[in-house]
Amino acid sequence: MRLSQNYSGESLALREFLSVWPMLSQAVLRNLVGEAPELLADHLFDRERIARLDAGEQVELALLVDMLLQLDEHKADAPAVFLNWVLTKEAAGGLCFQQQWSPDAKDRAVRFLKMSETCADIASFLDELDAMSGEDPLSQIGHERVQLMTLHQAKGLEFRLVFMVGMDTSNTLRRPSARQRMGEERRLAYVGCMRATDVLCVLYSQTCAGQQVRPSGLLQACAHLPSSLFCRSAPDWAQIAVGSSTGVEVTP
Repeated sequence: MRLSQNYSGESLALREFLSVWPMLSQAVLRNLVGEAPELLADHLFDRERIARLDAGEQVELALLVDMLLQLDEHKADAPAVFLNWVLTKEAAGGLCFQQQWSPDAKDRAVRFLKMSETCADIASFLDELDAMSGEDPLSQIGHERVQLMTLHQAKGLEFRLVFMVGMDTSNTLRRPSARQRMGEERRLAYVGCMRATDVLCVLYSQTCAGQQVRPSGLLQACAHLPSSLFCRSAPDWAQIAVGSSTGVEVTP
């Protein structure tokens, strides 16, 4: 589903897709990736890389490219229509998935399809999935351990040290307007910021899938705030350990 929205920029989604449906052999992957750290969608259309493949390997690649183009054609579908197409009907992967389904998996698929009917478009549905909360089993182990959770899971909790990651433009919520994006980002950021009692560390990437990205719109909007509120270098962790610290913004 993520690949349908932007298959050229979703290297993680592409990797996960190929792990579920291994359309490319290891030999093809090695020839396509070359010296790159991971397979990117751009590699699938790189003539120089394709020339390294023999005829049979090029057929493998053509099937994957055709699937990606099919996904792109259906990116404007309603979520339920898209999922029905992928999992049960026309998509080439449908039969592959169904052959591996247990009765329990089929029941989950039906419930997942039902859930998708609440959203008008795929982007909104993906946002809903990103925001869904669920109990983190690690949270039951002990408060002295690192706990990973979504912002929604963190509601009502407090921690001395909080890291908010992914605060860059590559993770901007897919809302139809800039006003809606900023409003949702502010609401979620407020939840995260209020979880920290001593130190808040905000991190964002400088690049994503080979492309340069910027701090999120919210962080850019904070540029007018007094510089004394932020530390843009590595914090003094020894000082933080004894509880004498303020909010911190950490950049790579």
